[in-house]
Amino acid sequence: MALCSTVLCATSMAPRVLVVGYGNPLRGDDRVGWVVAARLGEILGEELCAVRTVQQLLPELAEELTHYDVVVYVDACANDEPGGVRIRELVTPQCGSQAPSTSSGVGRGSFTHHVGPRELLALCHALYGRVPRAFLVTIGGADFGFTEQLSPCAQHAAAQAVISLTALLQLEVSGKLAIKRGHRAAAQG
Repeated sequence: MALCSTVLCATSMAPRVLVVGYGNPLRGDDRVGWVVAARLGEILGEELCAVRTVQQLLPELAEELTHYDVVVYVDACANDEPGGVRIRELVTPQCGSQAPSTSSGVGRGSFTHHVGPRELLALCHALYGRVPRAFLVTIGGADFGFTEQLSPCAQHAAAQAVISLTALLQLEVSGKLAIKRGHRAAAQG
C-alpha cells in the first residue's frame, strides 16, 4: 500500500514540472504541442521545467512521470475551434485508492503503442503508487497538412497557451515551494 503525503519530496528544493508536447511535427498545426513545450522550457528554465516532445504518448513515459510534481500535456485538437485553447486539470487516482478500473485499459494487457494522458496517469498510479498533478492543454488547429509551419491561428493560440501556462505553473511552483519549506521547517524544529 502506497503512503500518501501532501508534501512532494524531491532531491532539490524546487518542485519539478514536466511539459510533454506531443503530435506530428511534420503535420502543420499538429506540431503546436512541441512549440508550446519548447517555449515553456525557455521561460521557466531547466531548474524548474523539463520538456519532452514526442509524436505520441507511450506507456514507457509512466515511470518518468513519477519524478515530477506537475505534468502538463500539450496537444493539437482537430475537433476544437481553430485557435481555441483549453486547459483542464486531469483527475487522477488518489494515493492508497483501489487500482484503476479496467476501463482505462490498465491491468488488462490492452496497451498498444498509444495511450492518452489519463491512461498514463492511471498506469503511473498502478505501477508506482504516485501520480503527479496533471493538466491537459488542447489547442484547436486549422491546418494539418504536410508542413512544418503553424497556421496563423495556431501561432496565436500557442502564444496564448504559453502566457496562460506560465501564470498557472508559476502559481503551482510558488505554492509547492511554500509547502516544502513549511515541511522542512517542521521537520527541523
